[in-house]
Amino acid sequence: MWRNRLLLVLSLIGAIFAVGVMSSDYVTYHPGNLPLIITAPHGGYLKPKDIPDRKPKNNTALIGDMYTSDIAFAISDAVADKCHGARPHVVVFHVSRRKVDANRPIESGTDSPQGQAAWKEFHQAIQNAVDHVMANHEHGLILDIHGQAHPHERVELGYLLYKSELTRLDDDDQAMDEAVKRNSSIQALAKRVASLVPPHELLRGNGSFGDLLETSSNSVIRTMPSPSHPYPYSEERYYRGGYITQRYHTSNIMDAIQLELPKHLRFTKQGRDTITMAIADAACYMLDTYYTSQQRQQRWISAKL
Repeated sequence: MWRNRLLLVLSLIGAIFAVGVMSSDYVTYHPGNLPLIITAPHGGYLKPKDIPDRKPKNNTALIGDMYTSDIAFAISDAVADKCHGARPHVVVFHVSRRKVDANRPIESGTDSPQGQAAWKEFHQAIQNAVDHVMANHEHGLILDIHGQAHPHERVELGYLLYKSELTRLDDDDQAMDEAVKRNSSIQALAKRVASLVPPHELLRGNGSFGDLLETSSNSVIRTMPSPSHPYPYSEERYYRGGYITQRYHTSNIMDAIQLELPKHLRFTKQGRDTITMAIADAACYMLDTYYTSQQRQQRWISAKL
């Protein structure tokens, strides 16, 4: 694995690297040189007086996701430690969700021209990161970091598949394969490696992102979908992925996963350290296995089989 990571880093030396930190009062963008983008739209605390509060309507969520910005930056540092200094792109929004919801379309996420300007600044930074990845790499991955307080206390991984789909297709691998390739936010990856790894395995099997998080943490972290919990049970709430996941994944280049972290992995330093290292381990595995050259992908996957 370390040899593969070293090869990845060496392959990046010739890539264009956008140096320096791009930061404003509302948005921080740390450019990277890996085909990985980490976003955190709901971790902001700023409440600018010139941006009116959003009006509660249609189940409008106004509460932010505490510590998700800190976790996003920590994941970047942990990935850099594991990838010989190569870094992901990181885009963090600092405005409170009460003012702007950057994980919704601009029409429903803002209530004012000032809020729209902040929303646009954040999404322009994400687009800059996506453009850089697409210009310098064959494929890329977005991890969108969020928080939730659902009683099941599992990390929810959103791939844009509905809870009903995950439940209904659990016993039908062929139908699940088609759903992943057609409807999911990892359809680019699923189609690219379908001859080597069945799409349903990428979603909830051994080596899936959920499995990697559980394995890295020695099952301290529980996830869904994963081999241990392939679909949300009837009484369990589940977020399938929001606007960022929907907007920035593509059918043939960019993949995206929304990560909804439970409170116990965000509200204590031990919890944050645990989830940070697990996400970094999982991300590096994904980069090693699926986001390098096709030749290295085939050698690496074949070696695991």
